[in-house]
Amino acid sequence: MSNSHNYSTAHSIFKLFEFLGWITVALGALLALIGLASGNFPIFPQIGDPTFSDRLIAMIPGLLFVEVGFIQIVLVKVGQANVDTAEMTQEILKIAKSEQQVTSHSRTSTREIAPQSQARASKPDPSTKVLRPGEQVLVETYKGVEIHRRYEGHYIDERWFARLKQAKEHIDSVSSEPILELTPDTSATKEAEDTLVEIYKGVEIHQPEKPYHGHTVGDQSFLGLEAAKKHIDGLTSDQGQD
Repeated sequence: MSNSHNYSTAHSIFKLFEFLGWITVALGALLALIGLASGNFPIFPQIGDPTFSDRLIAMIPGLLFVEVGFIQIVLVKVGQANVDTAEMTQEILKIAKSEQQVTSHSRTSTREIAPQSQARASKPDPSTKVLRPGEQVLVETYKGVEIHRRYEGHYIDERWFARLKQAKEHIDSVSSEPILELTPDTSATKEAEDTLVEIYKGVEIHQPEKPYHGHTVGDQSFLGLEAAKKHIDGLTSDQGQD
């Protein structure tokens, strides 16, 4: 039998006792009024006119019933208070148990999260790490290009930038330019007409004869040698990013 069923039964019994107590009070009051009116005990009638003292004495049985009834009601109220206290204690225990389960679950979650937080905290932020001359650290890989930070600034390969934002802007500007592929010229006639001027970063720069003018890198023509070299620099930088 559960505790709630026991408490429900106790409440029902206390209500019955309280009802009987009020009946006892009502019956005692009725007997007291009869004794006051008649001056005689109902079961022992008196001959002659009763005096005032006789009337008071005749009220005693009724008053005793009233007293017993009130005592019974008081005892019932005390019992009901004890049952209410027991129910309240049971509810407090349930709340405490549920809070204990929640606290235990939160502690378990905290223990699981703590090592991960410590692992993240143990890794220093490369953007704020103090570097000595000659040291470098990878700050970010932006659009496939690694950006390193050294003691004196940010670098993409060996190109220096004062800030990380400037390095990203450079990558954006280079990535927006069309990528030109070097396609070797297989024409025997053109090979005979072209003159190899220089091999710059592994790329041949030719100077064609008529009807060509300037310098060529593959199929691309440039007015000067420096323009051809800048074009190769751009190509090698784009290929390094890929």
